[in-house]
Amino acid sequence: MIYPKAIINLKNFAHNINYVQSLIGDSFVCPVIKSNAYGHGYEKISQTLNEIDVKCVGVATIKELKQIIKLGFNFNVLHLGRISSSNIDFYSHKKIILTINSIEDIEIINSLYKGDNNIRCHLKIDTGMSRMGCSLENYEFLIKQIKRSNKITLEGIYTHLACSENKNSDFNKIQLESFEKIINNINDKSLNYHILN
Repeated sequence: MIYPKAIINLKNFAHNINYVQSLIGDSFVCPVIKSNAYGHGYEKISQTLNEIDVKCVGVATIKELKQIIKLGFNFNVLHLGRISSSNIDFYSHKKIILTINSIEDIEIINSLYKGDNNIRCHLKIDTGMSRMGCSLENYEFLIKQIKRSNKITLEGIYTHLACSENKNSDFNKIQLESFEKIINNINDKSLNYHILN
């Protein structure tokens, strides 16, 4: 049986990342390399991203997070998946940023984490994808709880578009407007904000 094969030109890949970066000003590209870089090999993809000084990558699972961190590259790694309470101390690694989806996540960190360094986090808000993230009604409360914690540092806020493949989707517009209101309401330019999935 013959299986399909994708051949990745890493030079072209690096060029494409740098090109996208050139279009977005002070923002920075955060490539998602979950599922073995979507089957293309996370080690080689990570090495290329490190060589072109990408600041951050995203992964989905704790296993992926550990694999990427083990490589020892310079970029940060955003864990997009749910917190692994059995690995709570691992999140204190200086290159790891975890996602907080709920008050329960904050409580897990506050009760289980015993380290000295604060755990870096981004708060995910559900603006309509309905997969993960806190509700629009609760995000302000969660931000207050994160800021009250002496174990967590809030570095970013994000959400995911449910219909990102359809650039003409009215639902994209609703989510974008909702996220814009959140950003204006929070009014904190020190945070990173991101919305694409």
